[in-house]
Amino acid sequence: MSNIPEFPTPIRLRGRLFFRRRDLEAYKRALLIAHGVMKADEPMREPEVEELVNAEQAAKELGFGRRTIGRRVAGKKIEEAA
Repeated sequence: MSNIPEFPTPIRLRGRLFFRRRDLEAYKRALLIAHGVMKADEPMREPEVEELVNAEQAAKELGFGRRTIGRRVAGKKIEEAA
């Protein structure tokens, strides 16, 4: 069993990828827990207002390039198709 968290599902609007802030924060938290940086019992800070984050900003927050976002989204589509 892999402890790698599931990548959040993007939303496509007008040909661009966006992520819900809540999903992005949950993914970042799951990554920290998987790598042992954070304990699972620590409460998650919920965003006050739900917002959409574009893929470029999400890549910056996660610390990798926007092409990696594309690879993760493509991998998620393959997993869903299987």
